[in-house]
Amino acid sequence: MRNIMHDKRDFYRLLFENSADPILIFKDNHFIDCNAAALTLLAYPNKQEFLKLGPGDISPPFQADGTNSQEKAAEIIARTLSSGFECFEWTHQCADGDLINVQVMLTAMVINNESIIYAIWRNIREQQQQQQQQLLSDNLQQALEISELKSTLLTQHNKQLSSLNQRYKTSFELAPIGIVHLSANGHFLEVNEGFCNLIGYSYEQLFALNIKQLECPCCLPVFDSLIETLAESSSSLIQETCYLHQNGQQILGRCTIKVIKDAYGHIDYVLQLIEDITQAKADQQQLIKLSQAAEYSPSPVVITDLSGNMEYLNPASQLKVL
Repeated sequence: MRNIMHDKRDFYRLLFENSADPILIFKDNHFIDCNAAALTLLAYPNKQEFLKLGPGDISPPFQADGTNSQEKAAEIIARTLSSGFECFEWTHQCADGDLINVQVMLTAMVINNESIIYAIWRNIREQQQQQQQQLLSDNLQQALEISELKSTLLTQHNKQLSSLNQRYKTSFELAPIGIVHLSANGHFLEVNEGFCNLIGYSYEQLFALNIKQLECPCCLPVFDSLIETLAESSSSLIQETCYLHQNGQQILGRCTIKVIKDAYGHIDYVLQLIEDITQAKADQQQLIKLSQAAEYSPSPVVITDLSGNMEYLNPASQLKVL
């Protein structure tokens, strides 16, 4: 029987000493035994020095959650002695000062009428590193997906913006009327082909000129006061303006003027839409002259529609009828 008991003690001692997991036994807050794995993990050179310590001696002042190590250890040991078992994570300090995180399993035992605590550690540093690497990998993957999504959205936005710009450019260039962007003092910033054809100047020539140089002398004082007035409101203005063609001919234009402001309320540019009404105005003047000639003609003048219904009788015709 004694040989059997002796063999069992040797067997359990062998399991204790050769366990890959650190195993420690402490009583009254002091270690009374440990295995080689515990010494290796904590970087202590020999067991004799280590057994002079207690759990508090191999812990940093504070745990990862900010609690005091000594106070927290006392609470856990008290719960272990009361419940018989506790499992938790703990940060220990090695002999060389390095900190390690372990999963601790405490079991309260009574041997020879003495209460002891049997502790098994699991080094979770590698597990935590794997979790951190996985978290980093997940974050990188998420960042990559967000980056790809942003890239896709940016590409779509750029395509839409490019399409809008192309439509604007086409509308600007091919508009049948003159479109002009001017600075607040009247210098040309941008013009379309319609305005070049209207005024007889090339792009290069216009960019060296001021709009006031192309307006008839009677219009010169109007531009500055007009811009000053429009700058104080958000409305636009329509007026007839006389321009000088490069060949000296006067061009009458119906001009829509709008002051465009930037985000700070400053004048960005002045937009002008100019329609050539020279011929329409001449036709109107000619019609007025013909109307006056008919009105004052001593001879009867009668105007009818295609059905023969009279639409106009001049005074001479009316006298003839009477």
